[in-house]
Amino acid sequence: MPLSAAAGYTYNFGKGHVYLAAEYFTKVKEYNLITPDKEYFIRPDTGDNNRYTPDLLRLKDARKAIINFSAAMSYNFTQTVTGYCSIRTDFNYGGSQQFQNDDGFIGVTAAWNQYHLNLGANFRKRNFNLRAALLLSYGTTSNYKQRMNFDNPNEDNLLIGDLGITSARRMNTGLMLTYIHNL
Repeated sequence: MPLSAAAGYTYNFGKGHVYLAAEYFTKVKEYNLITPDKEYFIRPDTGDNNRYTPDLLRLKDARKAIINFSAAMSYNFTQTVTGYCSIRTDFNYGGSQQFQNDDGFIGVTAAWNQYHLNLGANFRKRNFNLRAALLLSYGTTSNYKQRMNFDNPNEDNLLIGDLGITSARRMNTGLMLTYIHNL
């Protein structure tokens, strides 16, 4: 696990608060996630099924140093209704040189830099809190391995094309509803 250091600050103003935070994660050198024993993985271990477990189940990881930021604001519209908004980053810790096993498999999905926005409100009653929020996420990467590419079709690559690494973007949205019962 990477060592991390975080700092935050809250500023109170009238009916609301402003929150700021940052967290730094240190670099982690390559290490073994799974170190299996040298035993046969597939039984019976005859014919083509005689590969040892470390050949099939070795999984390593490495991480680069990153820093993530967040900012939020809450505002009390009434005694029972509080609105809130937050934005935060979730930066790629894998870097462009993610660890690959001998078969080319990359065991992590940390190739995206993501930005998250949350907008919502809390409705407070005597016995419960009801929260509703809209969640938006936007992600970018310049290290996306294409699943198919038909820019240069020919007989040799008819169904998938010439695959390469490209830039990509994605956007997610969600709705959050939360009920909290107060005892």
